[in-house]
Formats: sequence, C-alpha cells, structure tokens
Amino acid sequence: MKKQKNDGNNTLDENVKDKSSEETNVSEETAEVQTDDMEVKEQQLRELSDKYIRLAAEYDNFRKRTQKEKEAIYSDSISVVVSAWLPVIDNMERGMQSAISLKSEDAVKVAEGMKMVLRQAEDVMASFGVKEVEALGQTFDPNTMEAVMHCEDDSCGENEVIEVLTKGYIKGDRVIRHAIVRVAN
Repeated sequence: MKKQKNDGNNTLDENVKDKSSEETNVSEETAEVQTDDMEVKEQQLRELSDKYIRLAAEYDNFRKRTQKEKEAIYSDSISVVVSAWLPVIDNMERGMQSAISLKSEDAVKVAEGMKMVLRQAEDVMASFGVKEVEALGQTFDPNTMEAVMHCEDDSCGENEVIEVLTKGYIKGDRVIRHAIVRVAN
C-alpha cells in the first residue's frame, strides 16, 4: 500500500509540476504577446507622430506660401492701379504748368487748385509706398530710367541726367514706370 500511496503522490507531484510548467509557458507566451503588442503600438505611435510632424510642417509651409502670394497680389494690384492713374497725374501736371504760364489771375487760381490735387495724389501714392524716381542730376540708371535723348554737354558729368521728360515711379524694388530722360555725354 505504501507503494501505491507513493505512486499516487508521485503522480500528484507530476500533475502539479505539469500544471505549473504549463502556467509558466502560458505566462511566457502572454508576456511575449504583450511585448510584441507593445512594440507594434510603439511603431504605430512613431508613425503617427511622424505623420503629425510632417502635416504640421506642410501646413506651416502652406501658410507662409499663402501669405507671400497674398502680399504679391496686393503689390501687383497697387502697381496696376497706380499705372492706370499715372497718365491722369501727368496731364494734371501739364495743365498746371500751362495755367501758370498764362499768368492771368484766374489761371493762377486754377493752377493753385491743380497743385493741391496733385499734392493729394502724391500723398495717396506715398501711402501705398509708391515713390517718384529721383532722376534729375543723377547718374543714368538703366534699371529705373529710359534714355530717349543723348546730348554733348561739357558742363555735365558722364551719363548725367539733364532733363526728365516723364517721371518714373517705383514701389519698393519694383519699377512701375521708368523715368524717361535725356542724358548728357
């Protein structure tokens, strides 16, 4: 009987060992699955973080590009409008010069009124950043001036502008209209 009891105990011990070994194997497998799941989740997190960073960078680039385009459109529209008004301003200046040359009292009053309108037009253009090209007495600059006449004059310097036939205008670095000038030597 003792043998049977021993055999029963051995069988029992073996069953317990088998169960604990199975539980260990199951817990190891569970740990491996959890580790694999964690690695997959971390990889997904890295991918999503990378996508988010790229999306944020693309949005920032889009915002900057849109702002530059908007500024360019604004600058272009100012140039177009100013270009359309320049002949009107030129005619006002010619009319003022003609009225001054008449020297009658009425003509002088008309010239003063035209002068005030021209001053207002200059103020408006200045508010948009449009400036007159300084040409008279300056060295000829082909970037902002167009020479239509050339004369020999020893009293003037080399390539000096001696007469402005039509005023030129610029906005920042952009030429709206080149100054049309006469150049000496």
